[in-house]
Amino acid sequence: MKQKRVKAAECLCKNRKTLKRADGSKSEEYCFHCFQGGRFLGQGISLQEKIEKNVKFAVQTGTAEDQARKPASSVLPGLKRWKN
Repeated sequence: MKQKRVKAAECLCKNRKTLKRADGSKSEEYCFHCFQGGRFLGQGISLQEKIEKNVKFAVQTGTAEDQARKPASSVLPGLKRWKN
């Protein structure tokens, strides 16, 4: 089975879990590592800090740093959270 990336994910997760917004409605727009209870986790984190956090997580799970950094640096800046 092909894994799906979360639409407009605030991280580069391949697995998604149905989340609930603050009003209780369901959302598949964000992954549970970045969005819970209707709020982004890590409020106040900068884009660069988020990139570093994602790279660190990916390395801890067995991804080479250069393979983790390239998508984090190219995908995250274009996502909804970071466009504001």
